[in-house]
Amino acid sequence: MNAVHAISEREGRVLKVIRGELEPQAIPGLTRPIDTCFFDLEGTLYAGKGEDVDPSLPGLYYTVFSIMDATFPDITRHIFTGRPVAYIEAFSHIVHMRRYGPHIFEHGAGICKFGVGRGVPDETEYVLRERPKWIDEVVDTVTKRVKDARIEPGKERTLTFNPPLSMSMDTFLSHIDDDLKRLSNQYGFFYTSSKSGVDIYSNDILVGEGGQKREKADLVAAKRIYDKLGKKDPAVAFFADSFDDLGLLERAQLPATNASAEQDVRAKVATRGGFVSELPHGFGTIEGLYAIIEHNLYCRRHQER
Repeated sequence: MNAVHAISEREGRVLKVIRGELEPQAIPGLTRPIDTCFFDLEGTLYAGKGEDVDPSLPGLYYTVFSIMDATFPDITRHIFTGRPVAYIEAFSHIVHMRRYGPHIFEHGAGICKFGVGRGVPDETEYVLRERPKWIDEVVDTVTKRVKDARIEPGKERTLTFNPPLSMSMDTFLSHIDDDLKRLSNQYGFFYTSSKSGVDIYSNDILVGEGGQKREKADLVAAKRIYDKLGKKDPAVAFFADSFDDLGLLERAQLPATNASAEQDVRAKVATRGGFVSELPHGFGTIEGLYAIIEHNLYCRRHQER
């Protein structure tokens, strides 16, 4: 069964539940309705860096969010990412969340959040700082090593490099890893690599906990929004897929992930009794959203009895 067909079946079931033809099913272990959803942009709303959005996803998002709006209009939705504001603007349209927020993105020299619809940041989570002096040298060094290395545009506090289309990620990293280690020791930045790119962060955009653990600033900003929702005890679903997201998944009433997620993340979510889809990236998220709608209907009907 392909992902689109699986989602269509799930949609059909939820519509029957709404019409009263089927009894709703609760999510095991979850005793209250979900009222807030957070989404890591890469890996849960679409496949990830360097990959196109599956053409069937926008329509499927439109359908699931239309059903959610009709049944539970008070559920809020928040996207978080370390990418520039253009990504949030584009993907909030694609996944039909433009009127929601605040969403989190990188802007200038800090991580900001904005209420989508106004198009500009309305609150800065971090004080804007000068552009790091090391950025130009790192760009020059990497592009000399790998002539066709692709630089993700729009960032001023961090850098993201993707390999040329003709080069594997492992080969790309082998060409630049020694230089990045040398420059990181010299300038004090921090870098990580994934299946599709290398992310470089200024140390002061990472937030330390107890002087030990460092977290990406967009994740910390997501936690701050979580804490500032204005609700005493929000029931939050976090949709995430990578090891960096474990701190957020630990805080959620409903941690959720998909078949494309890192194995450690899937194991952690399963251990916590969260939602683990067998569908990839955005399809798994949509399946999780249908599960939330059905769970909330279960809670509503049992409260009415």
